[in-house]
Amino acid sequence: MSDSAEPLLSRLADEGVLSQDDVEELRATLDSEALTSDGSHLTEELVAKKLLTPYQAETVCAGDLSNLVLGSYIVLDRLGQGGMGHVYKARHREMDRMVAIKVLPPDCVNSKTRLKRFQQEIKAAARLSHPNIVTAFDADVSSGLPYLVMEYIPGKDLQAMLDQHGALPIGDALKYVLQTARGLDYAHGVGVVHRDIKPSNLLLDETGVSRILDMGVAQVQDLSEEEDDKTRQFL
Repeated sequence: MSDSAEPLLSRLADEGVLSQDDVEELRATLDSEALTSDGSHLTEELVAKKLLTPYQAETVCAGDLSNLVLGSYIVLDRLGQGGMGHVYKARHREMDRMVAIKVLPPDCVNSKTRLKRFQQEIKAAARLSHPNIVTAFDADVSSGLPYLVMEYIPGKDLQAMLDQHGALPIGDALKYVLQTARGLDYAHGVGVVHRDIKPSNLLLDETGVSRILDMGVAQVQDLSEEEDDKTRQFL
């Protein structure tokens, strides 16, 4: 890290990672030596004060603060990654709402196939609002990277539960299958076929409810065409 503490504070405020109030308070409480020290010492102080998360501090030390901002969202942590996107925990600046954001990686943006698939995932997620499906809130593009904003649900996916505890009790297994079936039935009713149901795509929230996620390979049917087909049958 090349920045000393004072310029780094300014950059964190300019990017919106820290509020102006936080920065002014830090300037008032840190001594002059701390403000002229290496920026890495400042990041340690900010983590201790819970003004930065460890993931944010790591990113700041890597020198690219822009990775911590996606539109109106401040990235807090990495939740996971796969071939079709990286998923982060983030907070909306104004609403102070925690969300999960799936971002198409830079090396996929120039792939017409992967970009089209990500756009299809966004359209599929936008159609769905059900207690057993993770809800999508928003979608946008930041610095050329498309992203999908979803509700953040603390918990583990079913595969992680199986890896940790082994086979589920029969009652729990039946409950999760039934909840998943309800979600899929609803999705089919609005023209969305998931096509990739597996334990790692079933998230268990803190109340033990199964929630379907990852519409990366979902098929979205044009319902208007389906209604036209039904109408033609009676003509």
